[in-house]
Amino acid sequence: MHDAQQIQTGFVETNGTRIYYEMLGQGHALVLLHGGYMDRRMWDDQFSLLAERYQVIRYDIRGFGKSTLPQRPYADRDDLYACCAFLAFRRHTCLGSLWAARSPWILRSSILSWSML
Repeated sequence: MHDAQQIQTGFVETNGTRIYYEMLGQGHALVLLHGGYMDRRMWDDQFSLLAERYQVIRYDIRGFGKSTLPQRPYADRDDLYACCAFLAFRRHTCLGSLWAARSPWILRSSILSWSML
């Protein structure tokens, strides 16, 4: 990774809450989705490495990390869509948990992971 690259951070306001995100790199959009009881930091070891080839976003799902708790009913897929729309991702690939499979209108491809360990 080039030292000149800076991690872009911020919040997306959607459906009554603030979703914290981090973005780095250039190229095809790759969204990293964390598993339950974790936050975006589960991707610390991969974030910079993947940003060498992709424009990578990782965010905290509602109630995790720096994102605020839900105040009303919501759908995780709508938050994913709001983040991608805010960051102008027309199509993206998701890497992570089952949330990745729930945004087919902008999903380019998905790599799903789940472990019982």
